[in-house]
Amino acid sequence: MSNTKPENQTAYYQEHPPKCIAVFLADPAQLNNIEFDGHGSSGIYPNGLVANPNTVFAIKCQCGGGVYSIVGESQHDEIWRYKNLVIAERYFLECSSCHSRHLFFDKFLHGYNAEGFKIERVSLSEILGTRESPGKDEKIMCECSTCKNTMFKVFARFEYPPDLFDEPLFEGKEQEFFSWLTGIGKCNRCSTMNLFIDHECA
Repeated sequence: MSNTKPENQTAYYQEHPPKCIAVFLADPAQLNNIEFDGHGSSGIYPNGLVANPNTVFAIKCQCGGGVYSIVGESQHDEIWRYKNLVIAERYFLECSSCHSRHLFFDKFLHGYNAEGFKIERVSLSEILGTRESPGKDEKIMCECSTCKNTMFKVFARFEYPPDLFDEPLFEGKEQEFFSWLTGIGKCNRCSTMNLFIDHECA
C-alpha cells in the first residue's frame, strides 16, 4: 500500500529535499520573476496537464557560507554552452568561505531516470553504450552573463511528477524522483540571476 498522498505535495518536498543536496544546508525559497522550463503546466510552455509540484531551495554550506563558484564537469560527453546554460554531466559547488567542494548534481546519479535505472539494475556502462571516456575530466566554471563574475548565491529548483505517491515502487523516496532540475546562480557582484543548469531528468 502506497503512502497517503500529502495534501500539499510542494510543502512535502520542501520538508524532504533530495539526497543530491543533503551535504548542504537547504532552505525553502521563492524565486519570483524566473520562468522555469518543465513538463506539463509547471514549465514555461503550459499544455493543460495536471500541474507538477515545484520546489526551490537556497543552498548554503555547512560552514554557514552562502557564496560559491559553480563548476561543470564531464568525462564522457563534451561540455557545451547554450546561451548561459552550461551543459555537463555533473556540477560541483566550491564554497568561497571554507573552500570545500561538493557534488551538487550528477545526471547519472540523481533524478527520475537515474533512480529508475537503479531500480531496473541498469549499469552505467549500459547507459553509456559505446561511448568511450576521454580519460580526463573536462571542466568549465560558470560566469555571470552580465559581469563575468564567478561567485554566486545558489538556488536549486526541483520539479516532480504529480503521481509519485500513487506508485508503491516510489514509497519513501518520492523526493529522489524529480523530473527536472534547474540550478540558478545569483551573482554576488551585480545580482544578476543566471540560469546555469536546466536538466530534464525524466
